[in-house]
Amino acid sequence: MLHAAILRTAIGFACVVPLAMTLAGCAGSPPATTETITGSVSKEPAYATYTTIGIAMERETYGPYEENKERYCEEAVTGFGLGGLDVKITDAEGETVGLAPLTFDPEATEYQPGHLTCVWSFTVAGFDSDSRFFTVEIDGIPGTQDLTRDELLSGPSLSVTDTSQR
Repeated sequence: MLHAAILRTAIGFACVVPLAMTLAGCAGSPPATTETITGSVSKEPAYATYTTIGIAMERETYGPYEENKERYCEEAVTGFGLGGLDVKITDAEGETVGLAPLTFDPEATEYQPGHLTCVWSFTVAGFDSDSRFFTVEIDGIPGTQDLTRDELLSGPSLSVTDTSQR
């Protein structure tokens, strides 16, 4: 009878251990989810700067605006283009959690006579920081933008001011 009690205890213990191991496996941390952040940066030239690219330059150098948006935004005014500059995202601890180059976005760029708003976009794939606050900066451009997690994940629309020829 003593052997039967020991045997029942051993069988009970053997059944509990795999269950505990299974539950411990379930209690582990869930796999990290990653997000994709897509944002944009717009830049408007100073009116005086834009007038220097006027109609004569449009016809002689660049051709019709609609067909040459990128050339206007990247080449027409020295120091105006943002293409190739990096957008850097740091978390609340100051760690870099995202880095992406700016690329010209012709669909978002707007032209009206006497007014030009150029837009560049960026995408950070595999973003997985759990910080609640972030700082976004553009390489070589003074200033930063502080954003909450929700603002960052919803796709920030940043803007910078052209000071190239004021």
